[in-house]
Amino acid sequence: MLFDEKGSIVAKYHKTHVWFSNMDKYDQPVITEYVTYASPTLGVEFGLFICFDIVFPDPASVLVERGVKHFLYAVQQGYLGDATLMPRWSKNNDAALLASNLKMMGSGSKQDVSRVFVQGETVRGKQFVMDSTGKFPDENVLIVTVPTGF
Repeated sequence: MLFDEKGSIVAKYHKTHVWFSNMDKYDQPVITEYVTYASPTLGVEFGLFICFDIVFPDPASVLVERGVKHFLYAVQQGYLGDATLMPRWSKNNDAALLASNLKMMGSGSKQDVSRVFVQGETVRGKQFVMDSTGKFPDENVLIVTVPTGF
């Protein structure tokens, strides 16, 4: 689900491609959804897709063909995806990919691999830890200025 600045639900996307080990637990939609949200504040249309969907031509690549250049991408992926898959997808599709990652899987690492990629390059920003108590040091917000006219 995607929430706007006021907290209202403005878009809902159902994951199209389920990871192999989860196929018996989750239903996959029969028809691929092509979900976008046109932000009136930013003047940008965002495409939505999730995790394993990135390796398939639908829905993301279909949205690129339709002219969408900015994507919101929720993922749980390890270093391989951060280092190669996500920036390569952004570069190959001439797109901005705003990846919100749940950390590296299976490595025990605390590295946060949420990133913003524009045309394959990491866009640097400021990261703010949200928990002042120290109980949740990995809770943070990444603030980045993403170009719109590329």
